Amino acid sequence: MIGVGEILVEYDHDRQIAVYGFGGIVDGQSEASHCFPLNGQPQTPEVPGVDGEQEGIEGWPCTACVT
Repeated sequence: MIGVGEILVEYDHDRQIAVYGFGGIVDGQSEASHCFPLNGQPQTPEVPGVDGEQEGIEGWPCTACVT
């Protein structure tokens, strides 16, 4: 993920990366979501660069993964 983020950020003018999770039960929900922002903010899913991407992954709002 970090390697992909390092490439993406170089092509983005504001160095913000939208980071999404797939197949997890988001906090406050009972059904699995197949596309949700890892920062928990649907209106602004972007995080500041690769550091923000890593923080989003570590603090994601998903309580259980569905594989």
